[in-house]
Parts: sequence; C-alpha cells; structure tokens
Amino acid sequence: MAGASLGVGFYLSTIPPASPGLFQDIATVGASLVLAYVVEAVWLVPRVEVDDGYEEWLGFIVGAGLAGFLGVVIALLLTQHRQAGHDNALDWLGLSWSAVSLLILGATLILQPLLADRYRDGGPGVASDSRDSAG
Repeated sequence: MAGASLGVGFYLSTIPPASPGLFQDIATVGASLVLAYVVEAVWLVPRVEVDDGYEEWLGFIVGAGLAGFLGVVIALLLTQHRQAGHDNALDWLGLSWSAVSLLILGATLILQPLLADRYRDGGPGVASDSRDSAG
C-alpha cells in the first residue's frame, strides 16, 4: 500500500491540488465500498474451505478492508484540511492513499465471487445443494 501510494503520490504532486469536494466524493464512494466489503466478507468467510492458503487469503481480505477504511478516514480528514485552506504534501499523499486503497478494496470485492472454487464444494456452514440431496 505504502509503495503504491508513494508512486501515485509523486504523480499527483505534479497536478493542481484536489478540491474538498473531490475528497468528499472519494469518502462517499469508499464508505459504500466498505459496507459492501463487510456484507461480502461476513457471507464469504464462513463458507471458504480451510486449507493451506486460508490464513493468507483471510489476511489479504482483512488488510484490504482496513486499508479501504483508512482511505475513507483520510479522505474525510483531508476534506476538512482543504476547507481550512491548507495546501501541502498531505493533500497528494492522502489522495494517493485513498485512491489506491479504495482501488484495492474494489478489486477485492469484484474478485472474491470469481474465486468461487474456494467455496463451490461447500465449506463449513454451507448447506448442500438441492441436486445433491435429490440424487
């Protein structure tokens, strides 16, 4: 996260500072992503088969969720920072962190259902499919 944010941040430092409205919009989109993440994670985690990669996968999705939540908090703080008239390196660093973290969180939301093979055969807490009980 930090490396990607610094890379994006150096690019963002070359353009005019972001407006408070942009930070507010990023926070709104991020809050929606965090809510969707929570719903998906609560549904998905008990259904994933516990295997060798389970802890690594769980660590990744928790890290993505925490980074996204922190991105929302940073965007909200920078809204107030810009409204107060401040203009410094915090703006582009915060914007880059928020953008990168929410991009990773959004990608995580999109990719988790595509990894259906992890829970297709049923993990803990998954009821068997009606075709299995009929045949």
